[in-house]
Amino acid sequence: MKPICRILTAALFSLAVQGVCAEVKTLTDVRGREVRVDVPAKRVVLGFYYPDYIAVSGVDKFDNVVGISREFWEKFNSGSWSLYRAKIPSLQNIGDIGNVNAGTFSFEKTLAMKPDVVVLADWQYDVLKEEMPRFEKAGIPVVVVDFNAQTVERHTASAKLFGEIAGTPERAGQIAGEYAQGIADIQKNAWPKRASPSRKSISSSETRVLPNIALLSAKKYVGCDCRYSGRRQYCRSLHQRLGGRLIPSSFLPPSPTL
Repeated sequence: MKPICRILTAALFSLAVQGVCAEVKTLTDVRGREVRVDVPAKRVVLGFYYPDYIAVSGVDKFDNVVGISREFWEKFNSGSWSLYRAKIPSLQNIGDIGNVNAGTFSFEKTLAMKPDVVVLADWQYDVLKEEMPRFEKAGIPVVVVDFNAQTVERHTASAKLFGEIAGTPERAGQIAGEYAQGIADIQKNAWPKRASPSRKSISSSETRVLPNIALLSAKKYVGCDCRYSGRRQYCRSLHQRLGGRLIPSSFLPPSPTL
C-alpha cells in the first residue's frame, strides 16, 4: 500500500472511531427539560459543583472543562482550590465566566469559549432565565443539575447527568447508587423502628438512644435547606433523615443570623 493510501486509511478509521464513540443524546435535566447534547462533551462550561464533577468524571475528564465561575471556587473556597490546583495544574489558566450570584456572569465570555454544553446549578438557571434565548440562538445546550436540594432523587440524577456529559456513565451510576444506598443505611440505622419519625415518637418511652445532631449553616448558604420554626432552627432535610435531637434547638434565639 502506498504511503498516501495508508494515511487516508488511517484518517478514515480515526473518523469512524470518533463517530462510534460520540453521539447526540437527549438528556432530561433535573427540571424535566429535554436537552440534546453531543456526548461525551469536549468543551464544557461548568457553573458550579466542580469537585462533584471531578468525582463523577475523573480528573482527566476535567481537562474538557473550559470555563467555570472562578470566584466561587478560587476565592470563596480557597483551601479546596489550592488542593485541587496542586493535582490539576491547568486550573490556574481555566476560563472564567463570572459570578452569577454577584451579577458578573458574562454571556459573551461564555460564548467565546465555544462550549458544547453549559451546565448550571438550578439556582443559577433561575438567575439566568433571561439569557436562555441567547444560548438557544447560539445553539448551545444548557443542562441544569442540583446538588443543593439535598434529596436522593436530585443528587443521583445530577451525578448521572455529569456522567453522560463527561462520558463516564458507568462510574456515575456506581457513585449515584452508593450515595442512595448510604442515605438508605443512615435512615435505617438512625431510625430503625419508624421510617418517618414524629415528635411524638421522639418523646415517647422508647429506650433506644437517639443521636445528638449539630448542624451549622449560614443564613444565606445555598447548600442547606434551612427552616425556622419558633425557637428552633434546623436544616430540615438532614434533621428529618437522621431522626435525632438537634443540640441547639432548645436555646437558639428566633431567626438567628449564624
